[in-house]
Amino acid sequence: MYLEKPIADALDRKKSVLVEIGTTSVGGEGPQMYINFGDHSLLLSHDDAKEFSDAVDRIASYLGYNR
Repeated sequence: MYLEKPIADALDRKKSVLVEIGTTSVGGEGPQMYINFGDHSLLLSHDDAKEFSDAVDRIASYLGYNR
């Protein structure tokens, strides 16, 4: 697991959701990325995980988080 943390809404700090992101070998395509967001769980295909990761990386670069 790479992240497991309650994340609060920036406008309403009383609202939060537990977010978990990691890898697992439960699926049939070898190690895959999973995302748990509150009560929702997703096992991402390799293509979807790459697209998701690329989008998050571009956002982080735009906001200056990964400098």
